[in-house]
Amino acid sequence: MNYIEARNKVLVERYTVSVEGFETALKQYTDLDKSIPKVEKEQPVIREEKPVIPLEQPPSPPPSSPIEIPTVKTEIPQSTSKESTQPDERPSTMKFDEGISLSSADIISRPSASDSPEELKRLAREQESTLEDQDLDKLLQEPVTSVEILAKVFRSGVIPEIVAAMLFLGIRMKASDVHIEAQDNMVRLRYRIDGILHDVIRVPGFLLAPLTSRIKILSKMKIDEQRIPQDGRFDVVIDHRQVDLRVSTLPTVHGEKVVMRLLDKSSGVLTLEQLGVTGSNFDNLIANINKPYGVILSTGPTGSGKSTTLYAILSRISKPGVNIITLEDPVEYELSGINQSQVKPQIGFTFAEGLRSVLRQDPNVIMVGEIRDLETAAMATHAALTGHLVLSTLHTNDAAGALPRLINMGVEPFLITSSVNAVIGQRLVRKVCDKCRARTTIPPAILTFIKKELAAIPSTQMRHIDLDQLVFYHGTGCAECDNGYSGRFGIFEVLPMSDKIEELAVRKAPTSQIKHAAIAEGMITMTQDGLIKALKGITTVDEVIRVTTTEIKEVPGV
Repeated sequence: MNYIEARNKVLVERYTVSVEGFETALKQYTDLDKSIPKVEKEQPVIREEKPVIPLEQPPSPPPSSPIEIPTVKTEIPQSTSKESTQPDERPSTMKFDEGISLSSADIISRPSASDSPEELKRLAREQESTLEDQDLDKLLQEPVTSVEILAKVFRSGVIPEIVAAMLFLGIRMKASDVHIEAQDNMVRLRYRIDGILHDVIRVPGFLLAPLTSRIKILSKMKIDEQRIPQDGRFDVVIDHRQVDLRVSTLPTVHGEKVVMRLLDKSSGVLTLEQLGVTGSNFDNLIANINKPYGVILSTGPTGSGKSTTLYAILSRISKPGVNIITLEDPVEYELSGINQSQVKPQIGFTFAEGLRSVLRQDPNVIMVGEIRDLETAAMATHAALTGHLVLSTLHTNDAAGALPRLINMGVEPFLITSSVNAVIGQRLVRKVCDKCRARTTIPPAILTFIKKELAAIPSTQMRHIDLDQLVFYHGTGCAECDNGYSGRFGIFEVLPMSDKIEELAVRKAPTSQIKHAAIAEGMITMTQDGLIKALKGITTVDEVIRVTTTEIKEVPGV
């Protein structure tokens, strides 16, 4: 007997409900969290003194056909070993579009929707036994290799298994973030893959409270606190991989929104060449990281790969005779031969306090995860001026913006010019799929802009590029990639300090003047680097435009 038949039987035998009465109540009460007894109690008119007519047309689809998937491709190679899921083996992706929708009737075992402190504490006690080794693979009956399998787990209503399944599929799909969003009477699950958010599945709203509670338990958050944002983290084994998760909750009008950042510690650290640092950008960067002291800054928005670039630099300069110490929040990848420390601001172990201690540890190279304030910036410049190589990140739109940003923080310009060696600006773009790459045409207005940008590049970087014979590529979409893209890599600009740049910094010149001076001295901008890679068929013009819109916003048609 399926769910609908069982429900009908209960209605007929226990509540003496007629067809007309039930349909009236159903139309009036659309809230998925109302149980049948509550509906009957609030709608007494459904009790009638006449023979009961069985419900012949169920108000919602039966569990055997709940999925609305017009365009879902979900074939992913199954794997039960770590060797077959290495980072360079990207599985076939799926076409999410609007994902899968499950109704309230599809959830076989409905978990408690109560969010009272007593109920949440009871839930915590019940789930405590599943947290001993944090191996979420043990909670799953089979590998979650498709959205359909994920939907099957959701139908079970078993919350620990649902959370494990969401994370398992996210890791398989190489998602960087998992979003759980509360909406009107439903919960939406989304994955960010290659920088783009994809809808995966929509489920009834009553699942929100137990899902968020489970994640809070794993993250050691206060499960009964829903009024303010919370942050947490936890480590788990998923798909035979050690994964670090940074968790953030945010109260919204429909309930708490949860975002989990996935950091796959087994994926390893890439080299600068593998990241996409090429040409004069590569030469300038290597020349400056080989100096025994000074500051190297990596700039860009959140999620642009700044920390990954610093890890690649550390791997390159790590030698037996070099003492490297890092201060991170959190430690994303563990590097052999490097002393890595995670700051804990909540107990006073900040980047600035950590730097003071690190300077007493006889370091050669120091990495500071991020310069967030004047105190950290001052300590970093002091460390560089006392003979240490300092690597750090800064949130600015481009490399030229780093110098005014430090000045605005309160760092004296003469300290900046004396300590900073070079600034890296970067973005991540999607790679064209090798299996379906084909030539494409570019609109005339965009082509004019491209030629202007390429013409400004020094001739040494343009040896194999004919401005009259420009050829660009795109991905047509295939079974391997679905959307024409597969993976990501970086586009860069490296601004080395020079006499002219130092002069502008001392004068507190704006970002635009510093950038123009750097270009005049031969700096390849991120846009130019991206266009060169688009000409090589590595990425598309559309991707370069998407991530560098601040530089090309005046182009007609963009």
